[in-house]
Amino acid sequence: MLVQMFPLILALIPLFIIFKDAGLINTYYSVILVYTLLNLPFATWMFEGFFDAIPRELEEAASVDGCTRFGTLTRIVVPLSGPGTAAVTIFTETSASGSHAVSTAVEERGVPSLGQGVGFPLA
Repeated sequence: MLVQMFPLILALIPLFIIFKDAGLINTYYSVILVYTLLNLPFATWMFEGFFDAIPRELEEAASVDGCTRFGTLTRIVVPLSGPGTAAVTIFTETSASGSHAVSTAVEERGVPSLGQGVGFPLA
């Protein structure tokens, strides 16, 4: 969560240096790595809120009815967490496609980012 307290632009020069030393400039791996590291803490926190909202009584009732822990997860918890999964997916996609700073900093040859690829060109 500390990552989201500061603007992403502050981390671009250190990220560029790290990726240049690792040989990840002009690769999609660098962009994927940055977006994953930026969005994973908040997505985990959002998922925790959705999973905590599922009543424990449903899980207990499933175990009384003979479901295993894995069966309870696949038959009860995962279907009920569908709206949470959709919300987290929308948040992460919006966050990743709205931030062109990372892709332009680590891609020297002008590889289009996702936002540019779906019809939101930068001027």
